[in-house]
Amino acid sequence: MHGKLSALLVFLLTAGSALPSLAATDAYVGGYVGWNSPHDFQNIDPSFIRGNNLRLESGPVYGVRLGAYHSTLRWIGAELDISNTHLQLGQQRHALTTGGTVATQGASLRVTSVAPLLMVRCLSLDKWMPYAGIGPAFFFANLSNAQGHSSDNAAIGFRAKGGVEYHLTPVVGLFTEYQFAWTRLDLQLPTNSQAMRGDYQGHQAVLGVAYHF
Repeated sequence: MHGKLSALLVFLLTAGSALPSLAATDAYVGGYVGWNSPHDFQNIDPSFIRGNNLRLESGPVYGVRLGAYHSTLRWIGAELDISNTHLQLGQQRHALTTGGTVATQGASLRVTSVAPLLMVRCLSLDKWMPYAGIGPAFFFANLSNAQGHSSDNAAIGFRAKGGVEYHLTPVVGLFTEYQFAWTRLDLQLPTNSQAMRGDYQGHQAVLGVAYHF
């Protein structure tokens, strides 16, 4: 745990120190809201249920970002993106690999990610600016219901995004984008305290506004 948090601190300090040198050309801050349609929680280890996955239901996502582009290579930059999503682990019954069945009651899954991203953009389309980004990410997850909760702090994964921004004015832009997130989470089912480690994959469509300075 301490190693994960130390690595997170190094990422944040690295991203933060890079932004001032980039800010001379185009620094920005923004926020967004949208919808997350995740894959099932899958590739579960240990594999205690047949099918090896638990159904995750869609839910809202929102976030903030701070970034800047290079003063000379204006098409490349860095961004710090922080997002939060609220999902539901639906009520479901599964066949156990050892025989019999198990029922999993509904639970709320909250996933927060902190991602320093390498960004690229196209500047040749007047007010329209397509862009893309990719980078490592740290995920903080909490699975809970009335019977209890479990958390996984600073799980390592990655984030990627692609979108387009339209500049209403030289300093205000509206953007829409697709975001992908992946990590492996260590959690426990509140129903029976069954420990499990599995893949989380989020597919997020968002709309937002950015202010450039």
